[in-house]
Amino acid sequence: MWHYDTFRDAQYLARERIGVEWLNHAGVGKNAKMMELDHFIMWSHHAWTDPVSGRIVRMWKPFNGLQNYDPAAWTDDVLDASVFSSPPDKCKKGGARVRIHCDDNGNYDPGQSEGTEHLEALHTIAQRATAPLSLEQMRREHAEIMSARK
Repeated sequence: MWHYDTFRDAQYLARERIGVEWLNHAGVGKNAKMMELDHFIMWSHHAWTDPVSGRIVRMWKPFNGLQNYDPAAWTDDVLDASVFSSPPDKCKKGGARVRIHCDDNGNYDPGQSEGTEHLEALHTIAQRATAPLSLEQMRREHAEIMSARK
């Protein structure tokens, strides 16, 4: 899994003029889009970044793949700043129907869970099913199971 700072310990190799494959309808080899990029390496992982914006343009690892990202396609705006709230509101009391190992403030608590009866109801529905169910059928059965528990 890539993290925002995956290459924080990478070694800077050089600024290179390199053909980036498949960007803006370019091909490969002589048809690739020529760009001047900063080349970093960490073990066998290579990353090329735009020297002006610092955005990743190309990542490569032998026998493991190639990823290209058009730096002009990046969006630097955050439309919903709540995505950075920690813990997320969904983890806090009232934020979600099911919360596993979360206290009321949304922090990890291995002894506290809420709403697991909904998961148990869905498990029961899945076990009883003899054919595919529509969303409406699942909702109806879920409501029946939950009302019987009261």
